[in-house]
Amino acid sequence: MRDCRGASATEYGIILAMIAMAMVAAANRFTNASGAMYRYAGNNMDIAK
Repeated sequence: MRDCRGASATEYGIILAMIAMAMVAAANRFTNASGAMYRYAGNNMDIAK
């Protein structure tokens, strides 16, 4: 019989890595979007002065 315990651990590691990459990508998009929002608000406040 073959020991398959290591294969499932590897699969869980790959799934965890994919989830981590998705979280980093989502955080990056959120950071870019919120930065653009604050720049837009700051520029419009300068115009209103």
